[in-house]
Amino acid sequence: MKKTLTTIFMSSALLATSSLYAAPALQANVNASAAVQTPQAGGLLNNVVQGTQQTLHSAGEHVGQGLHSVKTTTQNTWQNTKQFSNEKAEAGKEKAADLKQAAYERSSELKQSAAEKAAAAREHAADRTEKTKNSLKQKSAQAQLHSNAQVDVDTPVAKAKVSSKTHTAVGAAQ
Repeated sequence: MKKTLTTIFMSSALLATSSLYAAPALQANVNASAAVQTPQAGGLLNNVVQGTQQTLHSAGEHVGQGLHSVKTTTQNTWQNTKQFSNEKAEAGKEKAADLKQAAYERSSELKQSAAEKAAAAREHAADRTEKTKNSLKQKSAQAQLHSNAQVDVDTPVAKAKVSSKTHTAVGAAQ
């Protein structure tokens, strides 16, 4: 009798703890029964048997209620987790789309800015080229040429040093 009660309580405890590790689709069936036959109707043994049966029945109901509570809590937690994950994934998608749009807009701004700076640089280069051409046209009315030449000849027979300096001006004087 004592072994039967111990076995039933241990089985109930194992069923209760194993439900904590179960998948979200948790189902449990609890059946507890004790059948003891006594030759005498009534008496102390009959009272003990009835008390044991009531205790086992009550324990089975409590285990069933506990399993139902664990099942409900687990399912609610699982649903909340899925909902939270979906919300975070959606928020991540929205943030990624916002970042993509911001990057596209910044890229467009940078392209526009680079095009404007390139156009300004071309205009500046054209202005400088034009100023340089005008400056050269004004100074090209008069050109001067200076040249120096020196030749050293060293042979076993003789040594010679020849130099020539030339200054030439062409054009009208200003």
